[in-house]
Amino acid sequence: MATWSYDIVDACSIPCEIAINCMSYCDRFLSKPSTSPPRDKAALTNHREYQLAFITSLIVALKNFAGMQVDSNFVRSTICQGLYDPQEIIDMEKEILNWLG
Repeated sequence: MATWSYDIVDACSIPCEIAINCMSYCDRFLSKPSTSPPRDKAALTNHREYQLAFITSLIVALKNFAGMQVDSNFVRSTICQGLYDPQEIIDMEKEILNWLG
């Protein structure tokens, strides 16, 4: 996933620090103490949930550090290639942002 995040930021001409922040967000989210619902722990055993957490961490990093507006429909169709619906992305973003405070 790290290579993939670097590929995305390279393709978009975004500084590589975005990929580093993405990995940091995802690592911290996955290592946080369990809460309800324990979606972070599901991502440790479920590839689909892990990928969603990682992609959403990239979105959060793009918004926070590159000042980009990232449309969930664009992410769904382009980055995720239809694997996730926009609401799944939005829900995971809320979880990550709530956790980051």
